[in-house]
Order: sequence, then structure tokens, then C-alpha cells
Amino acid sequence: MTLSNVMDGLATLSDMDNAYAWPVESISVPCSLVDFPETVTFDLTFGTGKDTFLVPVWHIVGNVSAKAARDAMSAALTGAASFKAKLEGSQSFCDSVRVKDAEIGKVTVGAVTYIGIKFMTEVIG
Repeated sequence: MTLSNVMDGLATLSDMDNAYAWPVESISVPCSLVDFPETVTFDLTFGTGKDTFLVPVWHIVGNVSAKAARDAMSAALTGAASFKAKLEGSQSFCDSVRVKDAEIGKVTVGAVTYIGIKFMTEVIG
């Protein structure tokens, strides 16, 4: 499991037309954006070589002050079609993906500030 595979795999799991597998200079919303890992833990599973990546994945919905952005965040947080469910779905690039938590916040890309949800994902491979 490589960093490139993890980030590309998470972007694919997001199942969005606009999915960015690394931080970019401009985006088209709504989109998903995979950020660089916050931590990488080596040989976690009894020294058998299973590494764990803790990777933020942003589900960016739009303008900070738009009601439509609030409604899109509501849909992304609930139900079987939620963004969490998509990220935890079937994957071939690792052993498992688990969303540890989600945080609503502002994210600036280029010179534009958007609102979105940061899903902290744990990728084990």
C-alpha cells in the first residue's frame, strides 16, 4: 500500500464527478478533496507490515452562506447514501477504510473559501 494508492483510492470511493486525489489550486464544487495524511503508523498489526494512514477527506459542498450548502451537508451526513457510507464501501486498494469522525468547517482553495465536511479516515493496508 503506497501513499499514492491510498489517496487515489479514497478519491475513487467518494463517487463524485469532481474528485481530487491531492490538494489542488482550484476546484469545482461540489467535490471531494483528499488531503495529505496527518499520520502514518507502521507495522500496526502485530508487526505483520500492516500500515495505517490517517487521511482527511473533504466533502466540499459550496459557498459558506448558501442554504443549499447546508442541505447538501445534511444529506452527506445521514443515511445509507451518506458520504461516510461511500468512503467505507468496498475497496480494492487496502484492507479497510473506517471514518473515525467528521467535522464541519471552512476550507480555502486558491483564494476562495468554501464550506464542507472533513471526514477523518483510517486506512489500513
